Amino acid sequence: ELLPNASIVHDRFHVSQYLGKAVDKVRRGENREKMGDGDETLKGTKYLWLSNPKNWDAKQKRMYRSLKNEDLKVGRAFAMKESFRKFWDFLYKGAAENFQQRWHFWATHSRLKPFIEATFCVEISEPVMPLPLWIDPSAYRPRCSTDLMT
Repeated sequence: ELLPNASIVHDRFHVSQYLGKAVDKVRRGENREKMGDGDETLKGTKYLWLSNPKNWDAKQKRMYRSLKNEDLKVGRAFAMKESFRKFWDFLYKGAAENFQQRWHFWATHSRLKPFIEATFCVEISEPVMPLPLWIDPSAYRPRCSTDLMT
């Protein structure tokens, strides 16, 4: 309705969904590697990485504190996912553009294949402010794999 020429509009919920699926793919791959080595570090942590830290109970907070100092791929993916939440709070186009460019560089250079693929779901042709503060319908054309979009 607001963007009649856009094929797909990415709102904060869809972007969160793409990034959440990418974090889970990273977690599954890393867990598979660790379990193959007999390491159960990530066992039972799926919902920790997929949920909002604001909604964590005491057990999840303790679990996160014990895992955050480990060198985990899923920890990096989680940090990128959580960092992107800030994008929706910008009020000025220039600040949003700067954030988006820095975040996109960080994500695409993360060496985490599922996360790199997910960044193309949230990549837009030119940095824009979150809807509805500033709208450019031509900017919303996803270039991501279809398995992240379903």
